Amino acid sequence: MLKYLQSKEAEEERKRAEEEERAKEEEKKKAHNKEEIASQEEEQEEDIDEDSLAMQQMMGFGGFDTTKGKKVVGNEEGAAKVHQPRTYRQYMNRVGGFNRALDKAK
Repeated sequence: MLKYLQSKEAEEERKRAEEEERAKEEEKKKAHNKEEIASQEEEQEEDIDEDSLAMQQMMGFGGFDTTKGKKVVGNEEGAAKVHQPRTYRQYMNRVGGFNRALDKAK
């Protein structure tokens, strides 16, 4: 029984060591990927020359950002025009004759 417990403990320790090793490898991969992404972003930023930057700023493309979930100044003043279809009432050729109250407008 003692040998069985010792072998189980040794197996569990081996598994823990393997998991730690895997975790370290994954961290190294993530760090390497982050470095690659950062270097690619730097290269892309360098590709934009001064002329195109000036053109973007002149046209107003300099700082696009989303407004989702953010308060926009002056937005509470705005309104939307909602189109409601017209409802027509029949004045002639009504069932029951013409000399009675008009039907309710819907």
